[in-house]
Amino acid sequence: MCGYIIVLHSIDSIGFPGDIPHYCGIMGNFTVSGIFHEYCMRCTSLAMSVGRFPSINLFIIHGLAIILENEVYKLTGRKFSGVCGSVWTLIIITIPAFPIAGHMLLGQGRLLDYTEWGIWR
Repeated sequence: MCGYIIVLHSIDSIGFPGDIPHYCGIMGNFTVSGIFHEYCMRCTSLAMSVGRFPSINLFIIHGLAIILENEVYKLTGRKFSGVCGSVWTLIIITIPAFPIAGHMLLGQGRLLDYTEWGIWR
């Protein structure tokens, strides 16, 4: 909720109609969460790719997926459920996560164990 309320009230006060303030709030929330996760990954990784932001991209894709699900529901009256919903969830969760998992899968440097952070003395 960190980015949601701030962005929602800011966009709502401008007077955008319909779900636009709500959608902007969702994107604000996921962007802030992605920034926090990216910060943690960069603090704990021995070799991060400069200029790439896999956590932020992952969270933005998840925010867009939530908005897309809501719009599809409004247009069709049907929710993502059953086998199709499970496949949709699997795709949205796993495929955008490959760049983050690449640190282990592609040998781009391991993430430090919390005991190696230097704060546990």
